[in-house]
Amino acid sequence: SNSHIEVPMETSIISCYPNPFNPYIIITYNIERYSPVDLFIYNIIGQEVYSFKNSEFVKGIKQFKWDGKDNYGNQLSSGIYIIEIHSYDSIVSQKITLIK
Repeated sequence: SNSHIEVPMETSIISCYPNPFNPYIIITYNIERYSPVDLFIYNIIGQEVYSFKNSEFVKGIKQFKWDGKDNYGNQLSSGIYIIEIHSYDSIVSQKITLIK
């Protein structure tokens, strides 16, 4: 049986769970090489609603928990959002759905 987790060799979003989500979602992602990582969340019309800038250099599988709130702590409305993760050499994105 294959019981170990396959580590992707490239920067990628591994999973977003649960999706749809309420009240929070856990984003699991892999960073290929040591890099400062910025995470952005946009609404469906492309406006940035949340950002997290990690000044530390990270590598490997990381998790980020998001509670569906914007940068000011306001609860966002139901709908589709896009997570975007920026590292040195990659931008990866995935759609998520918030249901209130």
